This record gives sequence, structure tokens and C-alpha cells, in this order.
Amino acid sequence: VKMLNEINTVEPIKFDRSQYEAGPEGGRYAIRKELIRIITNMCSKKKHHQDKVRLLGGVQTVLCHCILDGNNPYLLEWSVFALRMLLENNPENQEIVRSLQAVGKVSEKDAQKIGVS
Repeated sequence: VKMLNEINTVEPIKFDRSQYEAGPEGGRYAIRKELIRIITNMCSKKKHHQDKVRLLGGVQTVLCHCILDGNNPYLLEWSVFALRMLLENNPENQEIVRSLQAVGKVSEKDAQKIGVS
């Protein structure tokens, strides 16, 4: 979680990236997916790990990675799966998600811009 947060500080997540800046699975982009994958596997049915990730702000970090990213295939899928593992039988983590408030929605034009229709 700390590594993901550090990466996001150095190179913030781009929510409107529609074109590849590097090949699929390539270079600097793949690290995010791999770290999310590790969090997913560590938290599967392990409350101690789920709690540790929560204490490090990892629930919010994983939620920030629930995006479509042309440079990072399967980032969205691994992030959703990680979220499932973080929330499974963990009321404290579930409360974090439950307490979130919508701040707006993506316009149809913006969705089409990133290839979502």
C-alpha cells in the first residue's frame, strides 16, 4: 500500500487516459497492477491482512485504482477483486466504503473519450 501511494505521488493516476503511452503490460505501468494483485492475494480470507491494509489507507488506495487504463490492462479487474477480498467478512472495511459520498458522475462525452460507452 505504501508503495502504491508513493507511485501515485510521483505519477498521479490519470483518469482520462485513452491512448497507450507504452505497450500493454509494459514498463512503469504494470507495477500498479502487480501491487494490487499482491494485496488481493494477501487479503484473501485473512482478516489480519485486511485490517493492516485498512490502517495504511489501502481501501481508499484500491478504490482509486478502479479505473480503465489503456496502459494497464486488468488494473480495473484486479482492483475490484482486491476490494472484494478487503471487504469480505470485514465490517470495518465495509464501513469505509459505505460512508463514501458521490461527488459527481462522468459525462457521456468523457466516458466516450476513454472508450466507455
